[in-house]
Amino acid sequence: MIYLRTIPDPNERRAKAVSTVKFFHTVSYACFGIAAIVFAIALNDLATDFGVMGLELTGCGTILRAVSRDIQLEGV
Repeated sequence: MIYLRTIPDPNERRAKAVSTVKFFHTVSYACFGIAAIVFAIALNDLATDFGVMGLELTGCGTILRAVSRDIQLEGV
């Protein structure tokens, strides 16, 4: 995690926040995409294990979005 408050230059702080948020958004979208695929497998095969994995991946994507939102607010 980047601790942005110690960076004195506001432009550098904003640039680091933007790049970190873009990375977290990419990873969270990947989690949501994989979760959709896993849910499709679970629905097709009626496999509850895949359904649970899909729920976990959805939660992972949601947590990453919340962390990226916190970084956005801290970077301002």
